[in-house]
Amino acid sequence: MIWLVRTVGALASAAFVVASIFVPFSPLTISAEPSIERSISVDPRPLEVVCPGSLYQLGGEDGTDVDSIEALGDADFYLIEDGVATPFRASQPAIFSSSSEGQSARALSGYQWQEIDQSRISGSVSLTCKKPATEAVLLGGKTSLGFESLLIVHNPDVLSTILDLRFFDSQDQVDESISLAPDETKVINLARYVNTDQAVGVRINSQGGRFAAWIQSKSNSGITPTGADISAHNQLQSNPALIIRAQSEELPTEFRVPEVYALVTESLSTTVSISSLDGGFGDAFRVDLQPGVNSIPMPDLQPGSYQVSLEAENALLSSHSTNPLAPDFSIGQSEPGVSGDIQMVAVIDGIVEVSSFEETVVSMTVIRNGLAEVATIDLLTGRNVLSAEVEFGDQIEISGENLLIRVSNEETEYQATDNSNLGSDLSITVR
Repeated sequence: MIWLVRTVGALASAAFVVASIFVPFSPLTISAEPSIERSISVDPRPLEVVCPGSLYQLGGEDGTDVDSIEALGDADFYLIEDGVATPFRASQPAIFSSSSEGQSARALSGYQWQEIDQSRISGSVSLTCKKPATEAVLLGGKTSLGFESLLIVHNPDVLSTILDLRFFDSQDQVDESISLAPDETKVINLARYVNTDQAVGVRINSQGGRFAAWIQSKSNSGITPTGADISAHNQLQSNPALIIRAQSEELPTEFRVPEVYALVTESLSTTVSISSLDGGFGDAFRVDLQPGVNSIPMPDLQPGSYQVSLEAENALLSSHSTNPLAPDFSIGQSEPGVSGDIQMVAVIDGIVEVSSFEETVVSMTVIRNGLAEVATIDLLTGRNVLSAEVEFGDQIEISGENLLIRVSNEETEYQATDNSNLGSDLSITVR
């Protein structure tokens, strides 16, 4: 019986092969409408900026309450909306959204300052409020003896998120993850993760919504507070540049020449270019950078302002800090060049300085009490600077391309940033 079944199966297979040879092939045809390509324009997100509010203090008034984290009074800031600057006060981080479709500093920007004088922390701080991000890096602060640096992270959105943190010093990297509920702020002592007398690097990636982050730093000589500063979240940049200032020659080099640092995520070689913005000195040298925070040696510069740029194949972040043994200190991170019409408010008495990566015509107007106190125009070449003295409350209007802009004095500084969002055009194929 089994042989009979196998014989029948073999005959059926042979018949199928013969039929496939002699029966004409009929192709399978599917009919459909032709595909249509449609273009969709996506408008840019309205401008948003987050201001950090007041500084924080760990340990209570005398530093012995290990679980205490308290906000120190109110911070002040100016919010520019549609070209009008309005003063505000706040103790907690806050997000502000533009009601217009503009994508410029005139449409929405914010500048914050705080004067603080307490037994454990004292100094002047200022910074530019920035738009929230989903990934960011920061570089600044120290954690060795006499210093305290805090990482402040805030969730401005309506959804919870998890942040993946990586802390860098010159040798080690430490990873951590934290959760943030909507509108929640957490303050982290960086000394838990790194112990360094150089700058601390932090990289943050969100698994969900956006965040804002700041590094707050303070220094003490014994029990005497000697300075404070705060700097906002940033991004790795191609060929970052800084404006620095060398102080009086009467001071030792370590007090008058800023410390310069670079944060990189992989080994690379970079060319460091130093150009005097007052005319004269210029220098360039190469340094090899290792993953993490790198200290870049500066020459013994004469008093004046300089542009320091780092040219490398990969993106990095650079920063500088004045010596914190002076009455106060400041930390400045590199910022990408800004272009177009920039409007700022002076939240300190000091100097506004403007330089450029390339040749560009720059105009600057300083408006005080409704009148133009300064109105000037100049050609910037990368080796000169356009500057003016400003007083608290002055409105500063600047126009040009690829500009580095900072407002500074001997105690603090802040810079112009580009908070604009980009729209896009999408092509979708519909079948």
